[in-house]
Order: sequence, then C-alpha cells, then structure tokens
Amino acid sequence: MKGITKKDIPVLVLCLSAVVMVMVYSFVYNNGKEKIDQLKSQNEIMRAEVAELKEKAVNLEFYEEETARMKEEIDAIYSYFPADVLIEDGIVSALELEEGAPMLGSGIGFTPAVDIYTVGQGGEATDTTGAIEEAQGNAGNDTAETELEEDVATARNGNATYYSDGGEVHFATAQLPSGYVGEYGPITLRDTIFTYNFETSYSGFKNMVDYFTYLPTRSTIADVNLGYDPNSGLLNGSATINRYSLTGTGSVYEEPSIAGVATGKQNIFGSLELPGGSGFASVSVNEAPEGEENGEEASEQ
Repeated sequence: MKGITKKDIPVLVLCLSAVVMVMVYSFVYNNGKEKIDQLKSQNEIMRAEVAELKEKAVNLEFYEEETARMKEEIDAIYSYFPADVLIEDGIVSALELEEGAPMLGSGIGFTPAVDIYTVGQGGEATDTTGAIEEAQGNAGNDTAETELEEDVATARNGNATYYSDGGEVHFATAQLPSGYVGEYGPITLRDTIFTYNFETSYSGFKNMVDYFTYLPTRSTIADVNLGYDPNSGLLNGSATINRYSLTGTGSVYEEPSIAGVATGKQNIFGSLELPGGSGFASVSVNEAPEGEENGEEASEQ
C-alpha cells in the first residue's frame, strides 16, 4: 500500500488489536458481567425460596393439621349465621316468646336484610378498637348513664326508660386480600331488623333478653323502650332486634316449622249449624231421586 511502510505495519496491527480489545470489552465482557450479576441475584432469590420450601416441607404435617383445625373453626363460625332471615323467622320468635316469656305481643315490625359487610371489600383490616371506643365515648356524652334505682323510680312513675346496647367491641386484624371471594362466591354479612311491641312482666322481660342471648343464630338487642302501665300492672314497651345472616358459605335457607298452629276453618263466619244436611255429593245430576220415579209410575197407572 502507498504511504505505508513496513515499519508502520506493526503500529497498525497494534491499533487494530486495541480497537478489537475495546470492542470485546464493551460488547462481550460488560454484557457478560451484567448477565453474571443478574444470574447471581436470581440465584440468591432462588436459594431463599429453596430454604423456605425446605422449611415448609419439614413442617408439612403441622401445616396440614393447622389448616384442618382452622377450617373446622371457620365452619363453626359459619354455623352461627343462617343463609337468610325472613319475616317467618320473626313470627316464630314472637310465638315462642308469647309462650315462654310469657308476653303479649301487639305487633311486629320487619326490615328485610341489608348488606353490612363483604369479606375483603376493604383489603387488609386494621385494629379499629380505639376509634370504636372513642365513638362509644362520644355517644355516652349524649345520654347520661343512670343507676338501677333511678330506672325503677322512672318506671313506677309511668315514664319510659331507654336502654341501648353497649359493651366493648374488639376487632381482630384480618389478612385477606381486597376482593376476596370464597368457594361459593362473595361472603357477605347481612342484618335483618325486627321490632316487637309487647306487654310483659319484669321476669318476662328478662326471659325475652335470655331468649335472644341464647338464640343459636347470631342476634343482638339494639334497643329497648319500657314503661310501666298502671292499668294492667305490666311493662309496656318495644324492642328492636338485629338478626344476622351470611351469604356465600354454601348453606341453604331452611324454613322454620310452626308447630301447634291450626290452619283452615270449617265455618269462616262462625255461625250456628242446623241439624241434618248430609249434602248431595252422592247424587248424580242426571239421576232423579228414587221417590220421584215411583211417583211418576203411580200417576201413569
């Protein structure tokens, strides 16, 4: 080549070698180093996962036993909540209270079930005990708490005494993802409200409280209004009851059986009955009574 002497060839070779080394370093070594670093990071993650899986494998029997135990606990909790609460359930309770308290019922108010919470709708729950206590404290400022003697004196004067549900409320922290759906669909807690108007004695009222306290399905007494009736000598009042149900558990609503209630009526007017009167069910429309046939034959003769 013109202008290139033999002395320049080693220099050119050296330059080309340097360029090749730079290209190899840039495109091969650096890329390889980055891939190696990525593989090392992935290996560290996989080592942690393998260690976790080994620990789970060692405790597999414990996890299976705990899963079965927790499932039994969940099923037990679900059993406290029926699939639905309808008006007939409230009527059955009224009949049982009239018989067992005893009490005289004068009316039932019914509000169909409304959704109050769906599992997973709020994501991971937090401990709201402090907020609940604060709300209860604010509510307590509106209505001063009275002593039992004051309540008795108020009732004796013919005035109404108001009781409202209270007590401590504790919420466990839930760890369910938002939008959680169970095996049978969304799990939703529902509230059906009944209002009972009644007359009863003091012991009958306590029996009514025990009835809803020990009811197999979950219920709460929201509020009670009581007043003494000097004419009857009984307590006259009303009670609002919350009865809860749970959907999405796979359970099916069971209709209550109302025993001892007669259905149908022989005489809807309640009038007196005349003797005799066997009816004409056995007489055909096209057949005349036997006496008429004999009468016709006698007239022909």
